[in-house]
Amino acid sequence: MWLVCRNFNKTDDSMGEITKEALLASAENESTYFMDFNAKCTKYGTNCVYCFVENYDLCFYPHRVEDILDCKAVGIPCEGKKNVIELFALVSSKPEYNKYNVRYFVDADFDDNSTMDSHIYVTACYSVENLFLNEDVVSRILENEYKIRPNAKDGKHQLCIDLFKKELSDFRNSVLLFNSWYKTVKQKGLTKEMNVNLGDSIPSEMVDLSIGAIRSLYTKKYIETKYPLAPVCTDEELEVNKAYLKANPGAFRGKYELQFLHKFFEYLNIDAKGPQQFTVSRKGVNMDRARMICQLDNYVSTPKDMREYILTGVRKVA
Repeated sequence: MWLVCRNFNKTDDSMGEITKEALLASAENESTYFMDFNAKCTKYGTNCVYCFVENYDLCFYPHRVEDILDCKAVGIPCEGKKNVIELFALVSSKPEYNKYNVRYFVDADFDDNSTMDSHIYVTACYSVENLFLNEDVVSRILENEYKIRPNAKDGKHQLCIDLFKKELSDFRNSVLLFNSWYKTVKQKGLTKEMNVNLGDSIPSEMVDLSIGAIRSLYTKKYIETKYPLAPVCTDEELEVNKAYLKANPGAFRGKYELQFLHKFFEYLNIDAKGPQQFTVSRKGVNMDRARMICQLDNYVSTPKDMREYILTGVRKVA
């Protein structure tokens, strides 16, 4: 356990300027997660690694910690990035918890994470979901779940991979403007009062997600009408972030990426019961979108920076 705690000064959708003192005060007031940690410390003692996670990623991190460190790991779901950071500040402020081995995991999102303490892991991509939008991951899923073999003479595995790459490119082009806009307004600073609340899915009136016919249905004007209280973004600002996203496809909003992947597998399921242009079995694969991270977790390799953080408890800062 470490006592280092830098000042946090980034602005999130739901909070203003964050200081160490504000984090501690908030964490003390919202102590449910700390109580969970304390109860697990009592139960498991020092022969365990305690993993503070946002929540949805509970099935993703602890087992990786167990595999890499060869010891028991338990998760403490904190219901969001802000709470993970607050718990880091709180636990770090209490010397009596120095003896416990802890890890903290958060998504990068479109936040400025430059002042994040190095004892908190931040994804190199937008979020954990982005790790599933990988050609190797999809290839393994095709082979193991759909039984579409890479070396089969029918060539359907490569057909699927080509389809995935094309449709993913079309999808990212269709959501590029909205991602750019959202990144820009996050940089300008969002508050609750601005009422920019994004769901897990890109609204259907904005993008047609039909595989084979993915297209954008919205404009900048539409976004401004939908979110009238958000900061105004210039075309120049949007172009800068468009260029960034094109150069860094892992930075696209992860929940939308996972939405696309679910649609892709749905398409293969329909193909399996119909023409079988891409599939080999009449039976599809049940992909519960709400549980996709848990269902497909084993197909995702642990990134090098994540592995190093798990081993050392310190994130390398460029």
